[in-house]
Amino acid sequence: MDLDRTKKDAAERQAAVDADAKEQDVEDKAIRAERKEAAQVPVGPGVYYVVPGKVDKIESLKPAEVSVNSSKGRTVLKVLSPIPIVPGKSSVEIKGESAAYRAPVDKPEFYLRLSDDERFGIIKLTKKKNGRLLENVSILPVTNEVIEDLKLVATFKKQVSERTYKIWPEQPLEPGEYALVQYTDGALNWQLWDFGVGPAGK
Repeated sequence: MDLDRTKKDAAERQAAVDADAKEQDVEDKAIRAERKEAAQVPVGPGVYYVVPGKVDKIESLKPAEVSVNSSKGRTVLKVLSPIPIVPGKSSVEIKGESAAYRAPVDKPEFYLRLSDDERFGIIKLTKKKNGRLLENVSILPVTNEVIEDLKLVATFKKQVSERTYKIWPEQPLEPGEYALVQYTDGALNWQLWDFGVGPAGK
């Protein structure tokens, strides 16, 4: 019997067991830390951001004021028509040229507690005079089918409890204006929480 080979095999097996145990311990600690962090999220629906570098520090993000703008003629038609959706093109905008909250990092992390089982994501906004464009919407004649054009950012999403998710961008965000959005395709029922990356107005 080759005792040296036997000892070497045993040592390698023990090293593998120790490495697996260490890896599992790190994973368990990360899971516990995440659960502890998620437990800090308020029970009410909304968006909450993680303050970088501060343990258990989560703050709420204020919802944005959204408006749907169309031509003056279409606005009149909408008022006079019993049909709530008027065919044509409209723009969905957020008031103000920049968000009050500026993320201190380019990969900000958020918790989103949904008010309903809907889709959600991060959207890149387009700056314009006195506002920021969320998307342009086209409503087809006769069918009233809604065609949307949301510029969604690629994100990671992880469910941490019922209707509560952690969301963060896959890649660092370029300086600019963004928003978290909760919505249903074609329903024109956006809920928005805006934020910026980099200095306002840049």
